Amino acid sequence: MYIVTHLFVFVTLPFAILISYIDKERIPTLKQWFVKSLFAIVGKEMKVSGYDNVNPDHAYVIVSNYPGFYAGFSLIGVFPRACVIAHAFVKRVPLLGQILSRVGTIFVQPGRAGHGRRAIDLHLSECDAAPSVIILPEGVRTPDGRIHQFRLGFVHILRQTSLDLLPVTLNGLYHLKPMRRFYIDPDAEPEIVIHTPVSNATVRQMSDEELLTMVQNIIGSVYRP
Repeated sequence: MYIVTHLFVFVTLPFAILISYIDKERIPTLKQWFVKSLFAIVGKEMKVSGYDNVNPDHAYVIVSNYPGFYAGFSLIGVFPRACVIAHAFVKRVPLLGQILSRVGTIFVQPGRAGHGRRAIDLHLSECDAAPSVIILPEGVRTPDGRIHQFRLGFVHILRQTSLDLLPVTLNGLYHLKPMRRFYIDPDAEPEIVIHTPVSNATVRQMSDEELLTMVQNIIGSVYRP
């Protein structure tokens, strides 16, 4: 099934690129259809709790753990109008990099001093109004099911914008498809838990270290691999 989902991604990408040029307003609907179809292939339905914490007319910095291959897709399905911060190597993947660029993905290169911040600042400066941004601050999928130390990228976005913080916990995706396994666990129970937002005003009163600790504790409070 893991291979089938890869094939599905690359079969649908040319159509996604075409639609993005013809009618950009349909992109959020396309994202939701794509994610729903992806999980249908593996016989799973993503459970979402806490959606009443989200104001649909409000933009957020959406911060989540990174438990497995389907983490980004899961978040895109729930927040289809949000931009995603992704590793720069994804931009070089044929078709995938092109469509992600079309839908406003911010590509960053971890490890290069200041590169990620410049990419984020450039993207935000080109927007009339800052959209919601999805970021997985661990940077890479967890190798052991634990939540690892968060990086400061999301803190920088919060400092540079007036966006509120929206912590999100992804459950069950490590068991579904961890980094070093090539098959999908049929007993996994994927779930998204959306926590109460934290206002930008509150964020600005906290130090970077306090903010990192708070967000990691919130996300980890209900986490299960």
